[in-house]
Amino acid sequence: MQERKIQGLAFAFSAAVFAALFDLITRFSSAGLTPWQMLLARAAFGLLLTVLLARKMGLSLLGRNRAAMLLTGLTTVAGVICLTVALIRLPIFEALLLLYLYPAFAALFSPFLCGEKTSLKLWGLIGLAFCGTGFILWPGELGGGLHWGHAVGVGAGLLQGLALTMVRRYSRDNNALTPFFYFCLAGAFVSLGALTLGGNHQPLTMAGGLALAAIAVTAALAQLSLCKSLSSIASAEVGVIGMSEIVMGAALGFLLFGEAVALRQVLGGVLVIASGIILALDSTGKTA
Repeated sequence: MQERKIQGLAFAFSAAVFAALFDLITRFSSAGLTPWQMLLARAAFGLLLTVLLARKMGLSLLGRNRAAMLLTGLTTVAGVICLTVALIRLPIFEALLLLYLYPAFAALFSPFLCGEKTSLKLWGLIGLAFCGTGFILWPGELGGGLHWGHAVGVGAGLLQGLALTMVRRYSRDNNALTPFFYFCLAGAFVSLGALTLGGNHQPLTMAGGLALAAIAVTAALAQLSLCKSLSSIASAEVGVIGMSEIVMGAALGFLLFGEAVALRQVLGGVLVIASGIILALDSTGKTA
């Protein structure tokens, strides 16, 4: 049992490492690639991977509640696009902190989608998370510093929270690969449509192709490591370890891009992370 827990913790930390590498590569590639190209690479590689894994494991990818799962996939796609844009437009630390508002948003959506009551304690934690967001976004001088990239970052957290709540609602009718399959399927159609309607695109260079491959592989490894960790340890533990992505992102942003972190952002980050951890632990307690 102890060995199984250690394995789960290792996979959870691996998921955070691969996610941080994805964030970094996305930021480096922003000058030569569009978010739609990045999404297409992720979706194409993910489709291939899920089909191979499902065949090996004897699982059905389509599952039940197919219309709802397709809507879940589209919601996840919208969240991924928002996160990609936020990583391009904002310092990595800010983009990730706004993404990790998703536990608070998930707690907001849960009563409507899963029929779960939100206690006063949870409302307080949700309020704490949004107070932290205020510290993160406060421009220092009123009227400067905020732009649409911050709105997109908040959108990434909102959509991630909504998508995860939808996955949770339909999880009893589907296996672990089904939500990822629908995300990849929706992502492939959406990105191909956007690239087709977008018109003229510059030819993809070898460096761009390598970057797309790295984006697809790191994103898939993060997802698979996350799924593997959930089979060994509680989701709360996975969520808490996953928040190390924020710390790694801040360190990489500082070392490679010179992105300093202000005191107000540290304070905001502490509030967001603390509320997310307690929300995750509370959620696990209710479902145990």
